[in-house]
Amino acid sequence: MYSKAVAEYLERFIKTENCFMHTLIEKDVIPGFLTACEIPGILSRNIKIDTVAIAPEYQNKVYETA
Repeated sequence: MYSKAVAEYLERFIKTENCFMHTLIEKDVIPGFLTACEIPGILSRNIKIDTVAIAPEYQNKVYETA
């Protein structure tokens, strides 16, 4: 899942104001991540999900958050 292009994209993305990344970590492995940007609104804060990437061997499984 790792490549130089992905690393450059993520670096640019997380340096962008109002954008963030959540990382799934399972036993010292990063099987996936989600990137999103906050869209300011008058009455609420919304997000636009940009990327959801999960390695094939980790797909269709349930993961709990801490």
